[in-house]
Amino acid sequence: MVLLHRLLVLLLSTILFVPAQAQNLNSESVSQHTKNVSVYGNIGYYVVYGTVSLNVEAKVWSRSRDLRRSIWAKAYASRWYGQLIYEDGGPAYLVGGVYLAGRSEHFFEAMFGATYIYNKISYNNMKSEYDDYLVLNPDESPHFPEPLKSDDIYILPAGSVGYRYQPINRKFLFRAGFGFPDALYVSIGFSI
Repeated sequence: MVLLHRLLVLLLSTILFVPAQAQNLNSESVSQHTKNVSVYGNIGYYVVYGTVSLNVEAKVWSRSRDLRRSIWAKAYASRWYGQLIYEDGGPAYLVGGVYLAGRSEHFFEAMFGATYIYNKISYNNMKSEYDDYLVLNPDESPHFPEPLKSDDIYILPAGSVGYRYQPINRKFLFRAGFGFPDALYVSIGFSI
């Protein structure tokens, strides 16, 4: 629970602090027309699991010359689903950095970071097995300990590569790519 609290504090810090700092950058490195915050919904899928997430990114650094490049801080909250999206897998949270490079409105995108994943499916399976053992063998103590939710919480590296369409003069944004934990993903959102 402490880890979840820290991730939420980091998410709020990213949303509130980084855009303010991005606005303080000098005009040589940031065009007046660039957007500093992006918000989008994401759907990812890969045979045995899928994800649905809400993402927030805040620009940290930008340079516009012949090739537009920028670095963004990213945070997201998500639900993931197992076995062809029939079973609720649990929550996932991600913090990381995004690198964009491209000309005009078409960008290559690379993301790296860390993700906190709670595997609710695994916990429920282990808990069910434990409870079944107690019902079938009421006079015996189990040969294994009662499962804890904390046994199925993981902090894993996260990353993705993809394409981003983000016009300078409009708020619309579209993303598509591949990575972990989102698998094959598409996103639609806006920049402000």
